[in-house]
Amino acid sequence: MSGVVRHIKVVNRLAKLITMPGGKKVGDAIADAEAALGEIEGDCVAAIDERLAELAAVAAAEGPAGGARLYALSNEIIPLAWMLKLRDLGQAAYSLCELIDLSSDREGGCDPRALTVHLESLKLLRHADRLGQAGGEIVLDGLAKLVAHAKSLHGSAAKAAG
Repeated sequence: MSGVVRHIKVVNRLAKLITMPGGKKVGDAIADAEAALGEIEGDCVAAIDERLAELAAVAAAEGPAGGARLYALSNEIIPLAWMLKLRDLGQAAYSLCELIDLSSDREGGCDPRALTVHLESLKLLRHADRLGQAGGEIVLDGLAKLVAHAKSLHGSAAKAAG
């Protein structure tokens, strides 16, 4: 048996295309992407508003027991908000998901007061221009404290069960 080793060079087509001249410059690609986002911005804002209205309706009808639907709606808001540079709104939606997730094994879902605070914060942050940067930070800080409290309760319940 001979120990002949053959090396076969595979041509990476993508690497070859990247090094070829032509194509868009980074600045042009970013400008085109921002223009495309501008075209759908109204639809995205409308989608966020629809999700916020549906969150309120589900919370009114089911309360914290509607956790799965509330989570799904809030989770849909996150990428829309971030895409529109409504970062505080996206962070608040993420915080609601986190709160619901922490309470998923709790009968009745999350604390109804914490849910209400999150929903009202989402409505407030939807129009963040009315709050200013400091106002958004204060709201998010309050939501973070609610989630931290829920985490501590969840940790205490887990210790008691274990």
